[in-house]
Amino acid sequence: MLTIRRALVILCTCGTALSQNAATSVAAKALNAQAVQCRTDANSGTACHANYSAGCGRKKDRNTRKFLPFEASYQPKYDAYLAYSKNQIPKVLPTSQGLLSKEDFVSKYQQAAKFKNKITTTNHADHSAELLALGEGQYFTIVGYLYYSLVNTGGESCNCDLPDDEIASDYHIGIGFDAQLAAVVATTDKHTLEQNSIVVEMTPHYRAKYHNGKWTSGLLESIRGRQVKVVGQFLLDNDHMKATDVCGTPGATSAEVKSCWRLSPWELHPVTEFYICKTNSCGQDSPDWVALDDAPGQGIGKK
Repeated sequence: MLTIRRALVILCTCGTALSQNAATSVAAKALNAQAVQCRTDANSGTACHANYSAGCGRKKDRNTRKFLPFEASYQPKYDAYLAYSKNQIPKVLPTSQGLLSKEDFVSKYQQAAKFKNKITTTNHADHSAELLALGEGQYFTIVGYLYYSLVNTGGESCNCDLPDDEIASDYHIGIGFDAQLAAVVATTDKHTLEQNSIVVEMTPHYRAKYHNGKWTSGLLESIRGRQVKVVGQFLLDNDHMKATDVCGTPGATSAEVKSCWRLSPWELHPVTEFYICKTNSCGQDSPDWVALDDAPGQGIGKK
């Protein structure tokens, strides 16, 4: 990561100001993002992010749920503000603004749930200022355990709805905070792991630009249960602002409590730094953190 930091242009401003200014700037641009339909210039991950800064959507067949060819009259309904925010590729490695705990993710969710006008799956832009005040768009650190990871190959609008394509897909990673549960992830059902973790996501375009061939799904799978440190953009994924998804939602029904699969709709997305503890336990500033890129070379995990 130091190599990346030195190779990029260093802006002459303090870390806090850089982060806040960047968050405000990104939000201002996201307010102008529009939901559009994918055309043929979005048929690969590279083309998608070169031509669609806020992603694009494809029409689905109601019965088969398969994506259909371009149809001029179709108007996608995804949240373009959210997609634009997810697709950030910082030119300078962002400075973390501090450590977030499990309780922070839960508290920030509870605060967002109390907004006067309810957050829905398509109105992120209406709450831009309120979410900036909660820290959205800034970069933070978490220290926890890698409970699970998966490749979302079903197609997402932020990635131009490209299905069955790992190169063009996000890595969804569950980070938990219980060392005892981390020790038994191999024998614990996935739903339990999901219910006890927050989500961080490695985006395909960030992986390709800075970690091509080094941040892989296989490597992540091989380090499940390990203690990790993650830095990324703090982002509320309003697609999941509902009790059926978020555990601990006030007033949730018994069915919702059973179905919920994440601790908070707040994520670190995109992930910009990822480290593994090479010993049994590391403090935030321990010298024993190893960058994910370098882990296999130090005998940690498998490529």
